[in-house]
Amino acid sequence: MNIKKEVDIIILWPYRFREFDRARFEVECLKKESNVIIYELIDAIYPHFSKAYHTQDNASDVKRFSSLGAWRADYEDRVASLKRKPYVINHIPRSTFKDTYVNYVISKSNVNIISYDNYGIPDYLSDSEINNFNLILIKLKFIIKRATFALIRRRFLSRAMSILSGFLCRDSDFVLAVSGRCKNSPETNKKIIAANSYDYSSFLGYKNVENESDLYKNCIVFLDSGFPLFKGDALLLKVSHPLTVEKWYPAIRKYFDYVEESTSLEIVIASHPKVKPNSEMRKAFGNRRIICGKTQELVRSSKMTITRNSTSISFAVLYNKPLILVHSDELLKDNNTYYNGIKYWSEELHTPYININHPHFTNEHKHIPQVNKKAYTEYKLKYLTSRLDKKTNCRIIMDDIVKYTHAKKITSNKCTKY
Repeated sequence: MNIKKEVDIIILWPYRFREFDRARFEVECLKKESNVIIYELIDAIYPHFSKAYHTQDNASDVKRFSSLGAWRADYEDRVASLKRKPYVINHIPRSTFKDTYVNYVISKSNVNIISYDNYGIPDYLSDSEINNFNLILIKLKFIIKRATFALIRRRFLSRAMSILSGFLCRDSDFVLAVSGRCKNSPETNKKIIAANSYDYSSFLGYKNVENESDLYKNCIVFLDSGFPLFKGDALLLKVSHPLTVEKWYPAIRKYFDYVEESTSLEIVIASHPKVKPNSEMRKAFGNRRIICGKTQELVRSSKMTITRNSTSISFAVLYNKPLILVHSDELLKDNNTYYNGIKYWSEELHTPYININHPHFTNEHKHIPQVNKKAYTEYKLKYLTSRLDKKTNCRIIMDDIVKYTHAKKITSNKCTKY
């Protein structure tokens, strides 16, 4: 059977689609055996969030729409023109009228729906042991300190859409899930496929370039989240953020100066994929080197990783690199989900978390910390993968979903037990 001529994959993406997304969704791998089209819907669903992005993928297989009517017409024409039932990899949530409408449209079409449940990081609110009363207090404190009317309205709307979508939209046919999420995902009308986080799948498919590691072998990498200098996810959620440019960057520069002096290693900034580094960013980090699109390579060859909060800590875990998590007085004062999330990551990985405003942080960082291999292994199995066969997500889709629906024979649709 020539699958390449028979398989069509449609990727639905609610935000700005970038080369970074092309890589983590393994689009080029999928295209070797299927026809792939990407629908980017940010301008139709979340136009206010566009300003958070400074880069985009301009390849011809990315189609952008500013109205849902134009998207629906194109989508339905495409599905109707195909000889066989296509696969829709759906990343659209169900939190507003617009994104629920998109889910309604694909639910009514003759397609196989694939979704992901594999964020690849600990979720402080759902993974830690918090009783319901304390959870309510945490959320209430967050609303009092940082929420806006727009967020409160969004939360109520999201709840309403969750109920409404239960009547209007069908469940995914296949869910690519990781570990605990795999076990907790509802089984109704779904096949739960043991899969990998995006970073772990990228790690499996990574091809080392000869001598590339020499560029970074005497470096410490800082995984930047872009905020507060650039707009972040707070813009999408319409909430305030506890960090300020005036306080965060002078403190982080001082901390970097000390780390470089004490280790004799250069700190290199791995920029967030949303942002495009500029002179203001270079100045904010003390004119240190800023490198784009090389996060895995940087972590792989570096001596240590530092971050405030980044999903790319996965690479530090996978390459067994020492890790330090940093926070500040502003986050400590806020003492909410952001700060407690950093603290929780630190507890999961048995790695230091340091207040860069603390006058004695130098005493907390005299040496590069040791890696707790047991904690790293448990983190990997809990948050990064549910498999032992080292298949990438691309191969899981093609082998465990496409071949299953073609030949009615699945190779593995159960969560791996450890």
